[in-house]
Amino acid sequence: MVNGIFADPEEDAVARYPNIADHGLIGDLQTAALVTTDGVLDWFCCPRFDSPSVFASLLDAERGGFYRIAPDRDDYVARQLYLPDTAVLITRFMTPDGVGEVHDFMPVIEGPATGRHRLVRNIRVVRGVDPPWRRRGSRCSVTVTGCGGPGPCGRANPGEWSWSRWAARRVS
Repeated sequence: MVNGIFADPEEDAVARYPNIADHGLIGDLQTAALVTTDGVLDWFCCPRFDSPSVFASLLDAERGGFYRIAPDRDDYVARQLYLPDTAVLITRFMTPDGVGEVHDFMPVIEGPATGRHRLVRNIRVVRGVDPPWRRRGSRCSVTVTGCGGPGPCGRANPGEWSWSRWAARRVS
């Protein structure tokens, strides 16, 4: 790297993909998603493990789709851990002004296999001021009720979503 610019295109391509060790796994026994230590949900197949991907930037950073929640600043340190005795993944962001967390999980649905799955991402301020959160991603929802067919990501058709400060709600 020279002056912050990758001189070698191959080095640039490798830098866009996080190591698999920098991911946490969440799932509901029928499907799963991967979340990086930077708060990026970059792999999610629905409604089963072998279904087409909804988010796949883990494999294709340009067209794969992702969903990111992180502080709206670059001077943070991030760590991941699981809430003890649960499958709730906590991504903790520590900034000079405070600590914030994103709690990710997929509730397990009792009974026979289903095509309906929920992926929950909660934001929590642990200490200090409420940092402005950066929410970025492809135009796919994080709550998928049916998969298949062309859609905003070319993979799923979850409808349109509008974002408020703390939650997303379906518009159509």
